[in-house]
Amino acid sequence: MVERLTSTSTNETLLKYTNNNLFKFNDLTIKLASGNKYNTISENPTASVNILNTNRQINQIGVFKGNISLANSSLGNQDSILSLAEKYAQRARDLGMQAATGTYDTSALEGIKADIDELINTIVDIGNNQYNGNYTFAGSRVKTVPYTVEKDEEGNITVNYNGSKATDNYQKKTEIADGVFETINVTGDQVFGYYEKVQSTNAQGGKLFKDASDREVVYDEAQDKYFYTSDGSEYTGKVKDLKKEYNQAEDASGNKQFEAADGAYVYYDGSNYFYENGDAYTGDVSELNKVYEYKSSGTFGAICELSADLGRAIKAMKSGNSDAKEAAEQGIRSSLDKFSAGINNISTVQTKFGGIANRLEMTNNTLENNELQLTEYLSGIKDLDFTSAITDWMNAQYAYEASLKAMSQSMNTSLLNYM
Repeated sequence: MVERLTSTSTNETLLKYTNNNLFKFNDLTIKLASGNKYNTISENPTASVNILNTNRQINQIGVFKGNISLANSSLGNQDSILSLAEKYAQRARDLGMQAATGTYDTSALEGIKADIDELINTIVDIGNNQYNGNYTFAGSRVKTVPYTVEKDEEGNITVNYNGSKATDNYQKKTEIADGVFETINVTGDQVFGYYEKVQSTNAQGGKLFKDASDREVVYDEAQDKYFYTSDGSEYTGKVKDLKKEYNQAEDASGNKQFEAADGAYVYYDGSNYFYENGDAYTGDVSELNKVYEYKSSGTFGAICELSADLGRAIKAMKSGNSDAKEAAEQGIRSSLDKFSAGINNISTVQTKFGGIANRLEMTNNTLENNELQLTEYLSGIKDLDFTSAITDWMNAQYAYEASLKAMSQSMNTSLLNYM
């Protein structure tokens, strides 16, 4: 059977070829403009999946490199801060060694104590360092000021640590590779320590306070409430108005410890007041100041104890009490022994962070190498061969133009052309 060839079928065939050539031309034009081999996933599903996966890996590497950059910046800041802290702690130790010689007069010791007290404030400022709006040494409590300083009427300085403890879940971890995390922070009590009065507690361990009328209040942690110890009624006032009660220091026999105006220690056994050597204290009991129990560690423990012992030595020298002076100087020498541990804490943290920085650098180098290899692989399956593509594009253009010309000529034919 012979199929009849009509003008309509001819035009439809020409139109089909023209559209196909136009599609190829447009497809190649888009590819040349984008530089990509494929415009749609359907062109090469396998290659498209590889492209998506490779792009995901490259983007993930970019995130890891960004994390490493931020971590390095934070570690650099901490290293600078710790170097300053170590410098000032060493300066305090040197001053203490001068005072421990016992050759300085009262005015010289007062000058040394003034310098020591300023160094305490300086190291506190270092401990309260902020980076990117967060407190560096507050652990996980990044919006809480890590250190606060208190000074009593006798000039004794207390440095309280308010951040996360070293025993808490304080770690700030940053992901530096797939599933690999690095801790880039440390708590203040690990680095600088503290020097805090020990708060009094009841038999059940509840912390004790005094309200504005001097009534005793205990904090019940289980209920998160405050109660008066006298009758058990709940305290409904403002918590900030409560004053902490602190433990008074005692000697090995449990005798309460006081400090006399001349810097000498006096003890009370419940009946009598006496000096460390056992001699009776015959002065005015009302002039004795309580000596409180402290918990301390690190640089702050050493430097605050040094400041307190310098204060005792100055009082003893002014009063001419040689025994109290000798006892204070012994205290100064004891505090110097603690400086080594405090300074070592700072150096240890610096060394640890230095090791982390080296690891971050090596990890970053590995990531950059992987990124380069993935980029080369991605280019091989994704990027267009422009030389070949331009040749194909020109051929497609010629084919499309030829189709248009053929269609134009076909549409202009009629029976008159054959008569």
